[in-house]
Amino acid sequence: MHIHAHVAAVPGHRHPLGRPPANLGGLVRDQLRKITSEGFTEVDVRWNSIVLSIEGQNAQGFVRRVFNGSGACVMEKVDRDGRGVERYYDSDGITLLSEEMFDTSANR
Repeated sequence: MHIHAHVAAVPGHRHPLGRPPANLGGLVRDQLRKITSEGFTEVDVRWNSIVLSIEGQNAQGFVRRVFNGSGACVMEKVDRDGRGVERYYDSDGITLLSEEMFDTSANR
């Protein structure tokens, strides 16, 4: 028996391909190292069956990164003294979906 599989998608429609689970322990270790080297002293790590969230804080602001089960960063928010950026990425962790700059320093 010969089976043909069609992998082409309708134009403009994306088919997510399954990716193997990432070594999230290694990801956490690398992010802890990176976040603390950026000067953030208080670090919070949270996870559930869908995402891993790592946040670092200090007196000047915070950084939050959210990763999917494949280890790709799907959201990053950086705040330095009320000024910063919030970015959302596709599930591949590379394709930028949106980026918003913000300035709440006058509200502090």
